Amino acid sequence: MPIPEAKTAYARAREASLISSKDSESDVCSKCGSVDCQRKACKLQDATMTADGVQMVGAPKKVAPALLQSFPDSIQMDVRGLFLGEVDGIFIFGDTGRGKSYLASAILRALLKDLIVEYETDAKFNAKWVRASRFLLEAQASWNDRTALSTMKVVKEYGTTGFLVLDDLGAERGTDTSRAFLTDLIEERQGNERPTVVTSNLTLQAIDDWEPRIASRLSTYLPIHMDGSDRRLG
Repeated sequence: MPIPEAKTAYARAREASLISSKDSESDVCSKCGSVDCQRKACKLQDATMTADGVQMVGAPKKVAPALLQSFPDSIQMDVRGLFLGEVDGIFIFGDTGRGKSYLASAILRALLKDLIVEYETDAKFNAKWVRASRFLLEAQASWNDRTALSTMKVVKEYGTTGFLVLDDLGAERGTDTSRAFLTDLIEERQGNERPTVVTSNLTLQAIDDWEPRIASRLSTYLPIHMDGSDRRLG
C-alpha cells in the first residue's frame, strides 16, 4: 500500500534515522532535506505540525505533544512499516491508561511531518482523528435522517481521508447497525489504501468475539501491545 512513491529528502533521511531515539527532530529540514537549515521559509514549514497542528486535526490536547522519539526503539521500528507503506495500518491495544492514544498522536505527528511537503498543494490529502463513538454518532445521525446517501457520505468522508486515527474502538459495543458502520469504514479505508491507526482496550480476539468482520480486517494491521502500569495513575 504505497503512501506516495516520490519521497522528500526529509522523508528518506527520517526513514534512515527513525529507529534512533538519539536523533533530534530538528536535525533534518522537512522542506529542503539539509541538516541544520537556517532558512526562514523552511523553519515556517517545520512549524506546521506542532502540537497545535495535531490538535487541529482532532487529537486531544493532552496527547498532542507526543513525540515518537519518546517511545522505545522497538516501537519506532514497528511504526516504520507504516511510514514505508508496508502495512495497511497499526492496531494499538492494551488496558486503560497504557499510552495508546499518546502513541497514536506521536505517529500522526511524525507521519504528517514526513508527508506534508509532498502534499502541501494536494487538497486531497488531509488527516483526521476521531473517537469511534463520535464517528458512530455522526453515522447514526445521518441514518436517523433515513437517507442512506447521507450515511454513506459520512463513511466516505472518514474512509477516504489521507490518514485516520480511529480512537477507542469497542468502548461502546453498540448495535448491529453500529458495528456495520465501523466495518464499512475500515473496509473503505483498506479499499482506498489509506493508512490508519486504530486504538482499543480490546485484544483482537475480544474484537473477534464482538464483531468478527472488524477483527478480520484489523488482522492485516500491525499490532502493538501497550502494557505496563496505568500512566494516568502515576
